[in-house]
Amino acid sequence: MRHVIFTIVSGLSLLGCVALLLTGVWSFCRDFRCLVHLPGGIELSASGWQGEARLTVTRWRANTKDWYKARRAEGPVVISAETARLNEGGTVRYAARLIAQCPTKRWGGFELNAGAISPSFLTDSTGPMSTPLAPYRSLSMPWYYPTPILLVLPGLWMYRWTRRRRRRARPMPSLRLRPPRQHGAMPRVWASHRKPASHVSCSRRRHGR
Repeated sequence: MRHVIFTIVSGLSLLGCVALLLTGVWSFCRDFRCLVHLPGGIELSASGWQGEARLTVTRWRANTKDWYKARRAEGPVVISAETARLNEGGTVRYAARLIAQCPTKRWGGFELNAGAISPSFLTDSTGPMSTPLAPYRSLSMPWYYPTPILLVLPGLWMYRWTRRRRRRARPMPSLRLRPPRQHGAMPRVWASHRKPASHVSCSRRRHGR
């Protein structure tokens, strides 16, 4: 049962490596963005443009007016807005989506972002500090960074499979059964060192002389 579970997990890890490879290759063909929502406000995304693909993990929180308390204390917060024009029965109204962006941290290809955003367009003219926003934190990396980790289990599975196959191909040692020794019989080793009868009789004659 353990071997079956290990084989399934290794296969899933190998499929993940193939998906990452396709993500890197597809970024050279066209720009794309894939998004997957997971429980707990976790969001996985893959994006590529001009031959550069990145993976991003984002953790969203509920809307709150105290969104600025969840930000990092380092650096200022840049607030921008996306505007939209709404036509309601001949009446034109303007709405805005607020975006609060904290300074980005970069280290060894990793990018750590944090901020807050309004989930929908707002028509009320209120300040950003009194508007409920959804804070988030995200970690971004190049597409090939998780590949060595995902290749560990398939590598172990291949090592175990090769080792098991070599054991099966190894020839079994031949066992030779010796016949049972009779009671009172002299072993062949001692029998080979016995002197012939003629030599014993000649030696006795010489001593008799």
